[in-house]
Amino acid sequence: MPADMVLLALRHGPLHAELLPQAGGSIARCYLQTGAERLHLLRPASDADIAQGTVAGMACFPMLPLCGRLRDGRFHLPDGSQLSLPPPWQANHFLHGIGWRLPWQLLAQRADHATLQLRVSDGAGPYRFSATQHITLYATGLTLELSLRNEAAQTLPYGIGLHPYFPRHADTRLQTHIAGLWQADAAILPLFSEAATPLAGALAAGLHPDDWPLDNTAYGWGGTLSIRHAGLQLQLQVSGPADLLTLYTPPGQDFFCLEPCTQVPDFPNLAAHPAEQTGGHWLAPGQRLAISMRLAAG
Repeated sequence: MPADMVLLALRHGPLHAELLPQAGGSIARCYLQTGAERLHLLRPASDADIAQGTVAGMACFPMLPLCGRLRDGRFHLPDGSQLSLPPPWQANHFLHGIGWRLPWQLLAQRADHATLQLRVSDGAGPYRFSATQHITLYATGLTLELSLRNEAAQTLPYGIGLHPYFPRHADTRLQTHIAGLWQADAAILPLFSEAATPLAGALAAGLHPDDWPLDNTAYGWGGTLSIRHAGLQLQLQVSGPADLLTLYTPPGQDFFCLEPCTQVPDFPNLAAHPAEQTGGHWLAPGQRLAISMRLAAG
């Protein structure tokens, strides 16, 4: 493992978490250990991904100062002027902000808690911000608090979110409630929103990720969802303005993602749509944005 890729081990009773701050402030693994039995709450990173710091292979990483894709890496300010963000992009679109591409610093650590910080003062166009993650373990789960402060000299569009990966099993069922769904184009950018009656019914009843391939963002979800599989029942609860939920259930994979976030992808370019369907915040200098995610095993 390279010298800068150092796992931080947290533990509270049977619950363990391994953090990799240098890889985008990521959680690499989170599991319950009972004797020789290990039950992963999140999809575990491989030894190779940990050694290489491959963020897409981690168990969870933060998204900021924007979530999802931003079309062509551009948006307009309220005065009509256009701003462009610099690469790196993916398929010509800015993806998940830049927090996951940068090393985070460890501010504090106890046996069952760690605080990570990121400060960005250049390399992200007009964005200047500081961000903090507080990760706390308890007997059956963890809480992750993510916050951001606009330190730029101007008001800018911001979004924050979390990108957890969950293991997919033959008996996996995920259950939650949504009001509607954004339909997306081939570039996975939102086109229009619509009431998601069939999908909403399937999610309310309990959906297997194989049954409905998705890479879409839902609005009007209640901030609570459950996942049942492999002898575990997981409850995920989110507080703060994380009113959007991106569902990623790619076919043929051993994982799926349920990403609570404060905005739909490309929200600065969707001002013509209702705010309750796009989310998103325009933060003035000094303003903050914060969410909290609690994941518990029952």
